[in-house]
Amino acid sequence: AIVMAFPLLNQLPATIISSFIGIIAVVLGIAGRPFIENVIAGLVISFSQPLRIGDTLLVDEHWGSVEDISLTFTIVKRWDWRRYIIPNSQLLQKEFINYSLVDEYQWAYVEFWVAYDADLETVRQLAVDATRDNPYFADYEEPAFWLMEMGKEGMRCWVAGWTDSPSAAWNLTHSIRAQLMEGFQKHGITCHSFRHQVLDQPSPLPGGNP
Repeated sequence: AIVMAFPLLNQLPATIISSFIGIIAVVLGIAGRPFIENVIAGLVISFSQPLRIGDTLLVDEHWGSVEDISLTFTIVKRWDWRRYIIPNSQLLQKEFINYSLVDEYQWAYVEFWVAYDADLETVRQLAVDATRDNPYFADYEEPAFWLMEMGKEGMRCWVAGWTDSPSAAWNLTHSIRAQLMEGFQKHGITCHSFRHQVLDQPSPLPGGNP
């Protein structure tokens, strides 16, 4: 339509031409707004560097590492190797955790419950040993054990230790859980204190049928 209108431009009033150009500018501005916003956001990310390629992030419940930062979008490679693609303009508006912004060290913890009849000192020793003897544990200081809560289901406990990287922290927590379960089974420690209730038998209906 623009090309066909070129021969007629000399015959059209200046007001119509300026209005026509204004409409085109508005349409192009609206159509190009997402692209322009993403480009500006990409420049902001590049200069301010709240995240960098290789950083480990937790964004929108997605845990992974930054694989690429372009002018328009950022790619996060999740732990399961799927790619989470985020437009840069949206990324600047999100709250995310950058585990690698200052250093790679991670304080990893595991939460678990044990029954009240469990020997607390044995539980503490099993939890500390499961952390200290783990190949992913970084020996900066001794593992810590806390009794966090005494609830209806039992005692809520935490054990925590240092690791050298976010991926090591991920592996440490899984290894601690596996070793804790082996230790609990070996020592007969129940993870929860469950109360079983025996329901009364239903009364027979008239005619002898239950």
